[in-house]
Amino acid sequence: MTAITPPSCSTLLRFLLSALLDRFLASCNCVRLFSRTTFSAVLTTCSWIGSANAFLILSGGLFFGRLYDRGYFYSLMIGGSTLQVLCLFLLSLTKPNQFYQVFLCQGIGFGLTASMSFIPSVAVLSHHFKQRRAIMMTIVASGSPLGGTVYPILLNNLLSKMGFSNSIRVAAVANSALLLLSCLLMRTRLPPQRKHTRYCEVLKKSSRDYAYIFSSLGIFFFSAGSYYPMFYLQLDSSIHGLGEKFSFYTIVMVNGANFVGRATTGFIASYLGILNTSIGATSCTAAVIVAMIGLTTRVGVVSIGVFFGYFAGAFIALSAPLVALLTSDLSELGARIGISFTLSVGLGVLIGPPLAGALLTSSYAWWRPALFCGVSTSKIPSSHLGLSRYSAWLV
Repeated sequence: MTAITPPSCSTLLRFLLSALLDRFLASCNCVRLFSRTTFSAVLTTCSWIGSANAFLILSGGLFFGRLYDRGYFYSLMIGGSTLQVLCLFLLSLTKPNQFYQVFLCQGIGFGLTASMSFIPSVAVLSHHFKQRRAIMMTIVASGSPLGGTVYPILLNNLLSKMGFSNSIRVAAVANSALLLLSCLLMRTRLPPQRKHTRYCEVLKKSSRDYAYIFSSLGIFFFSAGSYYPMFYLQLDSSIHGLGEKFSFYTIVMVNGANFVGRATTGFIASYLGILNTSIGATSCTAAVIVAMIGLTTRVGVVSIGVFFGYFAGAFIALSAPLVALLTSDLSELGARIGISFTLSVGLGVLIGPPLAGALLTSSYAWWRPALFCGVSTSKIPSSHLGLSRYSAWLV
C-alpha cells in the first residue's frame, strides 16, 4: 500500500464517521418504533420503514453519484448532513398511531438525505487510495455496523429515562456534532471529471457482460434474504420468552460481529480471492439463517447473531470490490457500482424484509421466512457467483 499522507489519514477518519452515521436509524430495529407508536399494523407494514430507508440510501447513487462527478461534493455533504438532522428532529415530533409520519421521516426523508452524504463519502475514497483499495473499502464499510452497535445501546438507555421524543432529539444533537466534524475534515484531492459517464450507455454495455449480470443477480438474492435476521431476530427472541432486555441486545451482537466481519474480510480475500471468499460467505450465511428455525434458547440466539453478523458482513464488504473485479474499464466503475447497488442491493432490501414478514404472518410461523431467506441467500447467490467466475475466465 502506498504511504498514507495526512490527508489520507483524515479521509479514513471521515469515512468511518460518515458510515457510522448512515447506520443510525437503520440499526434501531423497526419493532422499537412499532411498539412506540402503537400501530395496529402487520409486520409487513412495519418492515417497509427500514426497507425504504435502506433502498433510498443505496439507490440514491444513480442521481447523487452524477452530481458528485460534476463537482458538487461539498454541496452534497453539507446539504445532506443538514437535512439528516432536520429529519431526526421531525421524527421526534411524530404522534402515536400516525404510521405515515414515521415512514415519511425515517423511511423516506432520512433515506434520501443520508444518501446525499453517503455516496460522495464513499466515492471520494478513490482520491486518496490506489493500491489495496479493496482493503480500505472493507475497513471503511466496518464503520456502519460500528454505528449499529453504539446507537442501539445509546437509545435503549435514553428511551427508558427520557421517552421517545427527547431521546431522538439527543441523538440528533450527537449526529449534528459528528456530521459537522465530517464536513470540516472531508476534502477532495482530484478535480471533477471532464468526461461524464452516461448511465444508459454503461447499462447497455453491462447487459452484455455476463459476469457482471450473474454477480448482480447473486447480490440481489443475497440482499433479499440476508436482512431477515437483522429485522426479525430481536422479535424472534422476544416471542420465545428470552427476556426483553436480552432480546434488545441481539441487534448489538449482530452489528458487533458484522463490524469484525467487514474489517477482516479484505485481508482474507487478499489470500483466497474475492470470488471464493464471497461464495463461502453466502453459503455460511444461509446455513445460519436456516438454523433460526430451531431457535429457542439464549445460547442459540447468541450463536446465530454472532455467526450471521460475521458472514453477512464479510459478503457486504466485498460487494463493491466484487463489481470492481469484474470491471475492465475503470472509468465506468462508479456507474457500474451505482447500477448494481440500486438494482441488486436496493431492490433486494426493499422487497426482502416485507416479504419475510408476510411469510411469518401473525401466527409467527418462523420456519417459512427462515427457509425462504436461507435458500435465497445461499443456493442462488452461490450458483450465480460461480457462473460469474466462469464467465470471467472466458473473458
